[in-house]
Amino acid sequence: MRKLNYILFGVPIVFFALTFMASAFGAEYEVEMTENGFNQSSLSISDGDVVTFVNTHVLSNGIPVPHAISDPFAVPYTELSYWILQDNVLSQSYTLDCSGYVFYDRFIEPNPSVEITCGENQTTSNTEEDTDTYDLTSLQSELMGLTADYTAAVEAIALLQQEVVGLEAEITVLEAQEFDTTPYENQIASLESQVSTLTSEKLVIEIDRDVWKELSDGWYAVAMEQLRIMVDVLGL
Repeated sequence: MRKLNYILFGVPIVFFALTFMASAFGAEYEVEMTENGFNQSSLSISDGDVVTFVNTHVLSNGIPVPHAISDPFAVPYTELSYWILQDNVLSQSYTLDCSGYVFYDRFIEPNPSVEITCGENQTTSNTEEDTDTYDLTSLQSELMGLTADYTAAVEAIALLQQEVVGLEAEITVLEAQEFDTTPYENQIASLESQVSTLTSEKLVIEIDRDVWKELSDGWYAVAMEQLRIMVDVLGL
């Protein structure tokens, strides 16, 4: 009888303990940081829940692209306070209350954001336009490659145009001598077609080059702002 009393007494204690543990440890949520920003634009949580930001942006060679998640708990705090997620550290977790937070990815311009508030558990997918994101070294490398392609296209066009001029001069001479110039005219038409194709490719390269230059300039501005904060705010 005494043993049964112990069992009956122990049941509510175990139930209370489990209830306490469930309330003491909040739910866990994961937000991905991709090449296009966050995988969602909002998240509803409860007081004490844990939100983990995970950098899932990895290049085809397996190297992670750095991203920077803002840090609302930094001391001293500034709007540009953040954790860099790269290499072996690709996630950062925060235990949040119901104060309301907006987290930013500081390595993408303009900075994408995800708003976290208390309420019913639901998420909103992020449907912002895709934006390729790379670190400063990758941007500079892409820009150098596009510049080299542009230069090569310009040189190829110039050589073809010179060849066209030379053939036209030969045609003029042959016509004066009443030779059949059809083969030369066909060759000129082919060269002019190549010039047209290369000109179109050059235009595409110019557009790509301007886009990459804009991204590179944006990265430079972020880097200079980080340096200013290190000097003016942190006193480094």
